[in-house]
Amino acid sequence: MKCNTFLKVGFMALLIGGLVACDSPETSGNNYKVDSDGTEGQPVEEQLTAEETTQRLNSMAQQIVSTFNTKDQKEAVAFAEPLVYDLVEYEYDWSGFEDYYEDGRFDAIWSMPRYALDVASGKRLATQVSDFTFSFKNESVTFEADDKNRTWICKGPNKDNSIQFIYTVKGKKCIAKAWGEGEIRTYTTNVSWRDWDYYYDEDGNWVETYEDVNKTYTAEVPERIIFTLADEATEYIRITVQIDLKKNDYAYFNVEGKVINMTWKATTNVQSTHAEVAVSYNYGSTNLFAVEGNVPSYVAIEKKDNQTWEEWIELYGDRYEELLAKSGGASAKVYLLDQAQIVSKVESANAFYTAYNAWYDKYPWDSNKDWAEQEKRQRKAQLELADIYNDNIYVGIFYNSDIEQAQVKVDVFKDTDEYGRWDPSTGEYEPVDYYELAPVLYFPADGTSYEFGEYFTENKFSNVLNITEDLINQYLDLLRYFDIDPIELR
Repeated sequence: MKCNTFLKVGFMALLIGGLVACDSPETSGNNYKVDSDGTEGQPVEEQLTAEETTQRLNSMAQQIVSTFNTKDQKEAVAFAEPLVYDLVEYEYDWSGFEDYYEDGRFDAIWSMPRYALDVASGKRLATQVSDFTFSFKNESVTFEADDKNRTWICKGPNKDNSIQFIYTVKGKKCIAKAWGEGEIRTYTTNVSWRDWDYYYDEDGNWVETYEDVNKTYTAEVPERIIFTLADEATEYIRITVQIDLKKNDYAYFNVEGKVINMTWKATTNVQSTHAEVAVSYNYGSTNLFAVEGNVPSYVAIEKKDNQTWEEWIELYGDRYEELLAKSGGASAKVYLLDQAQIVSKVESANAFYTAYNAWYDKYPWDSNKDWAEQEKRQRKAQLELADIYNDNIYVGIFYNSDIEQAQVKVDVFKDTDEYGRWDPSTGEYEPVDYYELAPVLYFPADGTSYEFGEYFTENKFSNVLNITEDLINQYLDLLRYFDIDPIELR
């Protein structure tokens, strides 16, 4: 079961996600054998059978895994792990933070995730009782690790208007640093919560009191936020985040990262009428993985200043049919190793939703029947539902040409609910057969279809499992602080 789950989910994630790859198998430093005929990057003009596709997917997966090289990330892990471990385990004394961030600023900064959840829940404020402004300029500070006393020492503000952590690894001074660049944009959020106090009064009675706390948090966000991890000679990690929000108009988010020679980039651009997303993942000059997504048209509802987020979202619930009727479809394309493309699209979200609703209403719930006996769970109804999915949602696989190699569809499969029906005469449950949908791979070259668990088996992809397990454990061996047991995929 453990292997089957990995193959059905993890293997596809490996193909799509890619993880880390080096410039070429020959320079990776790993001795894995790759089954390859040297033509993987060439366009495939003829349709491949299911067996031929298995061989090609095996080759691609092995190429991804075989290009990993733990030596490339060894130093980055060695310098990053001590700081991450201390942030999680609090091995060093952090009281210097509380001394520096006086007047409740320490609690405010480290409680920001909880405050963000309050804001997301749509809580509305009354009168403001206090304010807090976060900016890199205000929070400029340097903390340095004292290894002898196992504590962080506050060195006060720095000239860079940055937040810095200085510590020593392998006799080298390492600096983790975050700062802002570019135009400053101001965002204000109102937050409220109830501050409870519990105690026994002079007469021994238990007393519960509370105070409603209302605050305004203002963030002066620079155009770019940059984080680096470096020693005195080498920069190991660099992450740049760019965020731009304009109410009722657009939201732009871009993140770029680099660990040694591994780079990635993700961009999301949400406008009031359309949206795009793009992701890329490279190692050196190798284009390991990329995604393009596009929602060409939709209708957004303007959020008023006096509305909570909950009230604003409820408007979508009230008007979803109207909004869907005005919305278009969506498309996405995944590129793997410059060898394969996975294309998906929905022509009309409204058409799909309308068809699904009609099917749902056609087979109402029968309170006299158990779950597995419902008409929705019978073969006829499930076949109709499969047609709705297959007619409205397309997912195809291509190898550098416009020749479709395979399709991901849904099909109907029979299953059994062992506790489907209670028999009062026997005092036992009776099994009941029912039908459900599952994704399948369809190969037009030979007309065959395979459920994912049937296609991605341990026997077909045994070599991929072996080298993947070995590689993951090699990366786990790099860890000196975190104690993680070796994994087993088979």
